[in-house]
Amino acid sequence: MIKTVEYKVRGCGFFPLDMLRYDASWPCDSEAITRMTDHQSDLYTVRLRTAINRQPTYARWQSFGWRVIEINGRPA
Repeated sequence: MIKTVEYKVRGCGFFPLDMLRYDASWPCDSEAITRMTDHQSDLYTVRLRTAINRQPTYARWQSFGWRVIEINGRPA
């Protein structure tokens, strides 16, 4: 079994899909996929996973107007 880091990002509008490639991440579940494609105007949260030896790139998320708010259940 591959060990992973689970993290949450929060933002609004279009989800920056390129961040999945950049951070080598993937959605945690079908709810995350739905949220990523809804293009909501209000703030919303998406749960993602990445390999254990990686961390999300905070500054790059912020450049898209999104924030990493939680990593493995702890505030970021």
